[in-house]
Amino acid sequence: MVRNRSNLYPTEEDLFMSHPSTLPILSYKNTQNIHADDNINSSLDNLNDNEQDRTYFDNQIIPWRKLYSRKRMEDSLSASSLSPTDEYSTKSYLSNLLSKYNQWPILIVSSILISLLAIILDWSLTWLSNLKYGYCRGNFFQVEESCVDNWYVYNHSIPKGFSSIVGLMILLIFALVYSKIGTWISKFDYSIARSGISELKLIIFGRVNNNFLKPEIIYRKFISLIFICASGGFLLSFEGPLIHISCGVINYIIDKSATISPKFKNLQNEAIRREIISIGFVMGISLAFGAPIGGLLFSVEILRLSSRVNSLLWNGFVCSSIATFIFFKVHPFKKIEINDTFIVEIGNSFIFFETLPYMFVGFVCGFLAIGFKKLHMIILSYKDKIKSRNIDLINTKFPILNNILKNQNLEVSIVVVLTIIMLYPISFSNLTLNNLLLSLFHDCKENDKNFNQAVCQSSHKLFEMFIYLVVLFFQSNYSYTLNIPGGILLPALNIGALIGRFIGEFVQFIQEKSGGGIFLQCYNENKNCVSPGSYAIVGAASFFAGVTNASVAAVVIVFEITGAVTYMIPLMLGVVVAKTILDIFDSKGFFELWLMNLNKNYVSPGLTETLRMAQFSEMKLFQVLGSDYYPFVLYIDDDRIIIDELINKIETIYQDEQIDNETINDGFVILQNKDVPVLIGWISYNDLLIKLKENIDNYSKVSFKKGDFDMDNETLNLYFNIIHKEDLLIVNDDFTLLTAYDLMFQLQTFNLFVCKNTETGSLFKGIIRMSDLSNILEKN
Repeated sequence: MVRNRSNLYPTEEDLFMSHPSTLPILSYKNTQNIHADDNINSSLDNLNDNEQDRTYFDNQIIPWRKLYSRKRMEDSLSASSLSPTDEYSTKSYLSNLLSKYNQWPILIVSSILISLLAIILDWSLTWLSNLKYGYCRGNFFQVEESCVDNWYVYNHSIPKGFSSIVGLMILLIFALVYSKIGTWISKFDYSIARSGISELKLIIFGRVNNNFLKPEIIYRKFISLIFICASGGFLLSFEGPLIHISCGVINYIIDKSATISPKFKNLQNEAIRREIISIGFVMGISLAFGAPIGGLLFSVEILRLSSRVNSLLWNGFVCSSIATFIFFKVHPFKKIEINDTFIVEIGNSFIFFETLPYMFVGFVCGFLAIGFKKLHMIILSYKDKIKSRNIDLINTKFPILNNILKNQNLEVSIVVVLTIIMLYPISFSNLTLNNLLLSLFHDCKENDKNFNQAVCQSSHKLFEMFIYLVVLFFQSNYSYTLNIPGGILLPALNIGALIGRFIGEFVQFIQEKSGGGIFLQCYNENKNCVSPGSYAIVGAASFFAGVTNASVAAVVIVFEITGAVTYMIPLMLGVVVAKTILDIFDSKGFFELWLMNLNKNYVSPGLTETLRMAQFSEMKLFQVLGSDYYPFVLYIDDDRIIIDELINKIETIYQDEQIDNETINDGFVILQNKDVPVLIGWISYNDLLIKLKENIDNYSKVSFKKGDFDMDNETLNLYFNIIHKEDLLIVNDDFTLLTAYDLMFQLQTFNLFVCKNTETGSLFKGIIRMSDLSNILEKN
């Protein structure tokens, strides 16, 4: 039978059938047929011995394929354990149903619990923030939004000349007390600091951080975050940290559920655990803005899970919808159907002329977002040098500044005092960042004293908005470098909204002063056609997209929190322009930059575009392989491998390379012998070191040969502890650098073994790690 092939668009199968010899992949086999004599039970026992009870070290990468293989074997074992009589019984059916969908009870309970924690967080920081200015008579624990008539301001009865000074003093006392409490709690562990989005991205990607999701970290971050955000001296938000808290809650429930019932024990599989934790990422951002779809898209764009995104989409949408629904139904002062915190009511439809100003908003926000990120990296780099004592405090031009930066308590106090003093003269400085965004999104109305008109009630509106913009731009940027919990997402929305509102006010001024032309109809009907609030909406989405590099999510999040359907096209126009500016200048996202700062060997998923450049696109692996990419090896024909010497060798490797973030993922390549370096397998330093130290009292030598089990009583055989070549990703040295990166990223593997296929077997040439790609780019 002749198979019809497409002449226009050949498939991968067509290419394989036509040119099989040109394919660069040598080996990527399923080991199921290799050990056909082993049954499922023995295979599962072998996996359990090596993975289930195993402790992973910090910065180690989990073995994705091995963990997924274990999951498939457990499912097969569960299905095969049913007897014919039990297969159709109701009890067995329900038991299998629970085993198959056991993640859903975890996710539903987590959704409810996380939404309740978000309510407590939102109410607490709002109440504490209001308490800096006054309190509600008759109900002390009521927030200002719900207590308009009975709200009492501390300096209300003080004479006019002193009321402002007294109010400032009271505000400073509250802000300093809040900041001291939050800072003191956050000193417990470095993992409490900032939003945690960058670290979570690494964890979900497969890197181990045993401390980051511990319950003691999560509840301390929760409490500290309330006081930090309520102080008003840092201009940070809780949206990012809420993601960290959500993932920590899910991680805790997974661990607890395994102790309650064995049905949930398989969820402790580190690969499955990360799939579930990624749902917490979605719930956190969805609750922060009340935007389930936007939160899901934000997670997809930020995490870039590749093939694992399928498990995120449906599960994430369902859980974020449940959590958001509970949040707004149970919240004590948000008894509304949708997120009315930000909803806008704009009746005017934009005119065609406004297309250019909307695009200009995106243009300005794009460039300022780049400047925002560059400024942050400059501040971070300078502070890192100070902390590492790379700058001589005596010879530097700013000795006082350097001493302040080395004293965190003093640094925090100065930041809080300066922020409060600079913002205090502004009439709307008492607004939280949420309420400020609400006010910027609303157009001015006469005789309207609602919260959403706070900006409009200012007698020097434009000047005060400019001062607030400058302070927010620099201060939130600097505050994120402090070791305190807080997020940058809401400040980014506010900065963009202030920029857009400025431009919108200018366009409205032109419309009001022009008597004809493009605004002739508006002039004749004596009405305003330009809505400054719509420019704030476009600016918020554009700057948010510029900072995070999450363009689609930015449009959807702002659309969901405003409901501004009329301005959907301007919204997209502004974001497209801002994203284009980022692409032109190759600007990475804020959290990508933080990852590169945290982990010098981190390789961005967006590296594909760089590798498509002319000098890299056709570069072969044999052109970059050298001594740097030829790791330490062990030979199975060597009968003189002494355990003590091997332990010393591993420890020496760690000392020489200072146990960097990638050394812990390295290992020994197992070859046949020195004369014929045929690849046999691979074993990580950590796995080997643990096994050797466990058996050092019973054995003196080690062997990796298959038939050495009964050779003598002094030799430890580790044949079944190595990862055999059938389970490794092996390519020949004609593989291109770009394709190697795509393959490693898609298959979630971090070691690519380069061999040359000959008559004697796969001759080993070298190994490429994911982190090596960054070194290759730097050298070339």
